[in-house]
Amino acid sequence: MRKIFFLGLDSAPPKILYEEYGVELNHLREIVQESERYILRSCYPPITIPAWMVMFTGKTPGELGIYGFRHRKPGDVKSSYIVNSTMIKFPTIWEMLSREGRRVAAIGIPPTFPPKPVNGIIISDFTTPGPEKSYTWPPWLKKGLEARFGKYIFDITYRSEDKDSVANDLFEMIKQHLRIVEYLLQKKEWDFFAYVEIGVDRVHHAFWKYFDREHPRYTPHPRYSKVIPEFYKIVDEWVGRIKKNFQKTQ
Repeated sequence: MRKIFFLGLDSAPPKILYEEYGVELNHLREIVQESERYILRSCYPPITIPAWMVMFTGKTPGELGIYGFRHRKPGDVKSSYIVNSTMIKFPTIWEMLSREGRRVAAIGIPPTFPPKPVNGIIISDFTTPGPEKSYTWPPWLKKGLEARFGKYIFDITYRSEDKDSVANDLFEMIKQHLRIVEYLLQKKEWDFFAYVEIGVDRVHHAFWKYFDREHPRYTPHPRYSKVIPEFYKIVDEWVGRIKKNFQKTQ
């Protein structure tokens, strides 16, 4: 069976991926040029939750009963709760493959907290309350990862005016995530591996107005204007390394 590796760059815009707007993408460009292109119609609402579960289950937000990160409690307009994996009543593609005996991995896909049992591994997503929770399947995977990489960074505070701290936290998070995924790709057996990186979304939220010259509030800055290109460079070089390792094993 051929192995399938799925890389999800949450919120990555077509003008960066396909036109390389403001960035240099050597390895991602090779993949794009070798691939077919289609216009994707997203779900409504076209946001992180429910979009990823719509993709991985094939169900609409209405069928899933999920429309966003927070849901209101019936009859109470003041109270809300965070959507979690127990509310997903349809099987995901990795669960279906797992039932067929395939080895699977799902990393950072929202919402996968709390992680459900599979024939393989799961690291839950940014909706995880914190690293003190049981966020991996199998549960003992957490201890091994933290011994090697430290406490898992699920998300950062990106809505902040302290942009220096935001940038530092972003780079720390993406570097940790990429190291962990690369380690799992190399050390674990798998047939299907899906990894979604939320840091792409966060770097856009925090630094897009410093990067995009077409932004109505474009504000050039000697450091902040470089954060998005530097972030993509880290991801792009990692993709090149992963692709090279795949080719060696074929």
